Amino acid sequence: MRLRIEESEGVVFILWLPTSLLKSKFIIKSIKKYGRIDDNEPFINSLPIIHKSLKEYIKKNGHFVLFYIESSDGDKISIKV
Repeated sequence: MRLRIEESEGVVFILWLPTSLLKSKFIIKSIKKYGRIDDNEPFINSLPIIHKSLKEYIKKNGHFVLFYIESSDGDKISIKV
């Protein structure tokens, strides 16, 4: 995944994150601990399934923009998977 933050002044910040973080035990434990989410939460239990589905989709169709937001003052945020 690529997280791109572009400020209206022209400053661009790009952060590359591996998609495999979705199935990482460390990430899942952190979400449970700091997000105060129960173990039975469907979202937490489905993260490995989401990762597998994303990998299959990318393999078939290529990368895509998950979301793109542009604020009124010109700041832009996008996540490309």
